[in-house]
Amino acid sequence: LSTSSIHPYPRAMPILHRRLPVLLLLLHLLLAVAGGPRAAAGDAALSFPPTPDALDEADLQRAIEALCEGLLTIRDPRRHWEPAAIPGDESRRQGGGYTALVAFALVSAGVPSQDPRLAPAIEWLRGRPIEGTYAIAARTMLWASLPDRFRPDLEADVRRLVEGFSQGAAGWDYTLQPNTRLRDNSIGQFATLALAMAAARGVEVPARLWELVERRTLAMQLADGGWNYQGRGEARGSMTAAGVATLFLLERLRGERGGRAARSGHEAILRGLGWLERHFDPRSHPGHSGHFIYWLYSLERAALAGGLGRLGERDWFREGAVQAIAHACEPRPRGGGWQLRRTTPRGRTIALHEHAMALLYLVRGGVPVAVGVLTDPDAPATSGAREMSTLTAWLGETAQREFNWLRVEPQDPIETWLVPALLWWQPQALPEEESFWRQLGLFMHRGGVLVGEFAGLPPPQRAAVRDRLAALHPGLRWEGVGETHRLRSTLFRLPPRAPRLETLTSGARDWAIASFEGDLSRGVALGEARGGDSLRTVANLWVLAVETSESWPRLRAWGDPRGVAATPGERLRIARILHDRAGDRAAPSAVDAPEPLALPSAAALLAAKRGRSIEVESHAIDRLDGAGGVDLAVLSGVAAPSWGPAEWSSLRGFVEAGGTLLVETAGGRGAFTAAVERELAVQLGAEPQALATHPALQIGDRDLRRSVYRPSTARESGSAISATRLRGIVHGGRIAVITSRDDLSIAWLGRPREGVEGYAPRSALDLLEWALLQGEAARRGGAARVDAPP
Repeated sequence: LSTSSIHPYPRAMPILHRRLPVLLLLLHLLLAVAGGPRAAAGDAALSFPPTPDALDEADLQRAIEALCEGLLTIRDPRRHWEPAAIPGDESRRQGGGYTALVAFALVSAGVPSQDPRLAPAIEWLRGRPIEGTYAIAARTMLWASLPDRFRPDLEADVRRLVEGFSQGAAGWDYTLQPNTRLRDNSIGQFATLALAMAAARGVEVPARLWELVERRTLAMQLADGGWNYQGRGEARGSMTAAGVATLFLLERLRGERGGRAARSGHEAILRGLGWLERHFDPRSHPGHSGHFIYWLYSLERAALAGGLGRLGERDWFREGAVQAIAHACEPRPRGGGWQLRRTTPRGRTIALHEHAMALLYLVRGGVPVAVGVLTDPDAPATSGAREMSTLTAWLGETAQREFNWLRVEPQDPIETWLVPALLWWQPQALPEEESFWRQLGLFMHRGGVLVGEFAGLPPPQRAAVRDRLAALHPGLRWEGVGETHRLRSTLFRLPPRAPRLETLTSGARDWAIASFEGDLSRGVALGEARGGDSLRTVANLWVLAVETSESWPRLRAWGDPRGVAATPGERLRIARILHDRAGDRAAPSAVDAPEPLALPSAAALLAAKRGRSIEVESHAIDRLDGAGGVDLAVLSGVAAPSWGPAEWSSLRGFVEAGGTLLVETAGGRGAFTAAVERELAVQLGAEPQALATHPALQIGDRDLRRSVYRPSTARESGSAISATRLRGIVHGGRIAVITSRDDLSIAWLGRPREGVEGYAPRSALDLLEWALLQGEAARRGGAARVDAPP
């Protein structure tokens, strides 16, 4: 299965094309994008360009498709993408490089190398003599992105780049001149990136070359932290980004070796990042009047190498993507949609290499973020880079697509924390600031998955972090990962020697997975040969977080829906029932709300959808019968409760007074709903009935008797289930109690999660809306009469 069955040009970069075992192919299946872009019918009405805040995956895909289709359409049968005349401000020695760069961008965007509109250009490049360093570097990047049959071409171009390297200048000239004294940071960036891609494919590059490149890069950094073009003049944005990207890259290649060079590199990176943060401009090239798209391309290389999601408080990718789209695309004059822009508003012809770099920026910057690293203020700027680069590269090789990683700062907004599928935390010491623990708690309450690496902490701090994390919500408890836990076999079957892990669970889902012994991150850094068990463990963790058939787009919006304003109107009231019994907090049934932010989040979404104010309030279970005017009371739990007569009497009194009750099992794997349903049937003297065929299960013309379930639920049921599995108890001629043994509340958080038994987020929200409307109708006395079953 290829994502091309959904998108014409999936944003997938095939890193290694090899025959994969069936087990590994499963991971590729897990990455298929669920659902396509927004319907083209509304394209004409879409604003162009989108704003950074409004930019989404559909916009990104629309721009990528426009650029791919436009570049493929304008290929000349003989010249391919070579310009008829070289622009006056560009080197005339780079013939072949234009076609190589465009082909590399198209392959990176997922255009198959066998596409008849691309294949002739690739074959033309195989036999063409090229003398320019830019051109050879671009072609090397292309070969490194293609199947193994192009390996001889890759090795040949790597030899030329190595032989053309000048040890005296510690770099390259415009053509391969090993005796040149030119120090050019732009040529150096292209050649270094090309050799790094080749090294990732297993092609040997002399260690001495990397050492000399590092020395030159450090020596050419200016006092203000930036880099200029050729050692003269003021710093430029593109060259500073190139310097930072090079040092990040060399830090990864250095491995575990430290010493003075490593410390110098860390300091230089910090100074370079400071320059980029101070001078970041998504609309123009800092320090230079031209080469704007080259600036964005260089920035993307630096940011991705260092896992940077933001520069200061600025989202570099969102802001830059909007400008790249505006520069390289334009709305179609007829029929809606976007197309490749040929000229600027001032009439200047847009060069093909600008289109190619804009495409690379959008493709490479927008790939899924597999894992984030929660930074430690005392750690160097490069901390985590080697481990996460190794991990994401390994995942990419396994799944035949590319992944990014992201560095998350403690002070970043919660929306940034939620961008990665997994958040990795390896503290050198426990933070003392309460603001940090509040933010960490909010991240986990919003459905985020924390991977904690605590083996390096002293034993007292290990005990302290265990207690602090468990205290983030009542009822959380640490459990060892046994042989039956999904982590052991979700994708790879882990052997007994695999890293020993514990989970922080509510009974409904795992909030955190932690290693208190061993060294999971060190195993990841060692790679497949020596750290395979660690890599496969993290791969299983990742699959649990992203859920089968669920994508993890870079631009997914994780804003808090509770901040969405609703149109003023008559207020609806939802009661969250608190059933925590004093002195019994350790019992799973004692948790008031296994997902405390789920109901408020869902209510906010419904309020915005219906244009009405919806208030969520809390009521103790033994005083619920006194809560007048409530439209719906929601009772959520995991394990069977052990309540006394007062609690059951209060629930019965609430229903008999006209209240509507929704009962659900968070996570869908506990006995909570089944036990509550049995007792309420006794209390109310009525048997539950299935609602799957009930005519009342609809909202207007929306029939809710069919629902969408989570992939894991459908898979375990052995068929593609669709019938809604709600049940109801009729009392007083109306559906007074609605029960769901399947999860609703985790779905209301909107985050994917493998192994949850229940509804997909949209269906879960629809069912809550229906229950709320049923309750409102009952409160108003307008509920449709329903006959109880015989």
